[in-house]
Amino acid sequence: MAKRKKHLFSGVVGPVIFKILRGEQLVTARPKTGTIKQSEGSIKAQSTFGISSKLSGKIRQSFVSLLKNREDSCVSGRVTGALNIILQQVRNKATNRFSFESNAFDSLTDLDFNSEAPMNKYLLVNPVVNFDRQQLTVELLLSNPTASIRFPDNAKACRLTVAVCCFALADGLRFMHPLRKDLMIEKEESKLDVEKFNFTVPAGCLCIVTTSLVFLSGTVASGRALSGLKLNPSGISAAVITAGTFSKTEEFPWIEMDGLRLA
Repeated sequence: MAKRKKHLFSGVVGPVIFKILRGEQLVTARPKTGTIKQSEGSIKAQSTFGISSKLSGKIRQSFVSLLKNREDSCVSGRVTGALNIILQQVRNKATNRFSFESNAFDSLTDLDFNSEAPMNKYLLVNPVVNFDRQQLTVELLLSNPTASIRFPDNAKACRLTVAVCCFALADGLRFMHPLRKDLMIEKEESKLDVEKFNFTVPAGCLCIVTTSLVFLSGTVASGRALSGLKLNPSGISAAVITAGTFSKTEEFPWIEMDGLRLA
């Protein structure tokens, strides 16, 4: 049984071993003992881990335009480990099928893509995410820049991005590109208002909301993005199964997940 510490895991789950080494997530195969055959349960566990690994890749691939050069080296194991725990819990042992409640993926909330730059170190207010049917609202209770965002010493502005990607798990589909909205913030701005980011999302999908910050060396008009992992926070703010039954429409651009179906 694996134990969870924040978004890191330690222990054995099916055919894999989760370890924590110097604050990083490691995932290794569980060594086989002699010639003992795997039980049906361990084979299913192995299958679940494989699905978790594939879904982890699809999630990170979906946000690649935001995460390029902004992920730490252990993010794959960290996301896969979190998904494996979730999918083990929602998979019916008798039928081998998945059944998702709206909050099935809650434990992904606050997971950092870059552990070297935790989002809560730089964004000092928590995004409030609300769903009303197919309307998604992300609200940030900003007051003034320095009270809401911790700017590095050499940063004069930043771009705050809220992005949303949806996954029709049973149909093996995901958004081709995330929906995103940007807010440019100058460090010297005297006051900010409550910011609301509104999105329309499809029914019956896993909807993942991410928040990221890119700090600029100059003003919004002239500044360049500062480089370095420790200056690029990005993480998951919410992960919810939207209400209703999924129906593919032309309103959203979909792409197949290479045969990955969770039904």
